[in-house]
Amino acid sequence: MRKAIMAGAAALILAALIWGANDPWKTKPFAQWDANDLHKVMNDSPWAKLVQIPATWKSTDAVGEVPDPRGSRNPTGSSPSPGSASPGGGRGPSSGGGAMGGGGGAIAGGDSTVGSTDAPLASFEVGWSSSRTFRAAAARSLVLGNQISEEDAEKRVLEGVKSYQVAVVGRDMHPFQGLDENTLKASTFLMGKKSKQKVSPDSVHIEVGADGTTVQAVTFSFPKTSSTGQATLSTEEKGVEFSTTVTRVNIKASFDISKMEDKEGRDL
Repeated sequence: MRKAIMAGAAALILAALIWGANDPWKTKPFAQWDANDLHKVMNDSPWAKLVQIPATWKSTDAVGEVPDPRGSRNPTGSSPSPGSASPGGGRGPSSGGGAMGGGGGAIAGGDSTVGSTDAPLASFEVGWSSSRTFRAAAARSLVLGNQISEEDAEKRVLEGVKSYQVAVVGRDMHPFQGLDENTLKASTFLMGKKSKQKVSPDSVHIEVGADGTTVQAVTFSFPKTSSTGQATLSTEEKGVEFSTTVTRVNIKASFDISKMEDKEGRDL
């Protein structure tokens, strides 16, 4: 029996190693990533989460996204430019594109006071867009689309960002429609699983479509240090939760920091 248990454990470890070996952020430079690699980063990585909530703003007989919430994603991971959000917040025109990605997410319930089991589901892709891995995928997708040069892509990744950024993208962004930066800042936070400390965003970028009003993506920027100079997410934190409550629905995603690592180490 003991031999069988040890053999089973060895098989699980081997499977994990094989699975990890397929992670492009660990195995090859981003300049060599192809469309499949970008899809994996944007849809099936520790930095990407898919969240589904009851679309209580729709009629109960509306057609939801239950059959295949991932079906419309762009395999290159291109998005309404979550990584290009202005650090000053506000609204900006959309650069177009498909969904951002978001594998590995949980199904999150809406406000229990208004939620309905009969409501169709709405899908939101929540991505940790400030990470080197996410930014590299965004830059690489532009290279593959002949929109920027490889040299420019390298510069974008090396520039880095001064805050933690989390982007929310969905096919139906109705809950965010009509809301301003201050409203979103007041109803959103990051919380370390260990410290339970809530960190509010210091800016929010609302990306709109060509009509200048339809919301296509929202990027939240959180400070890396507190007013006292302490790290908002210490090196001891192994997990963090993102939460935003808009139009009486809650979009929540949990990230495993211990897995958010590339070849250079911790990647937030």
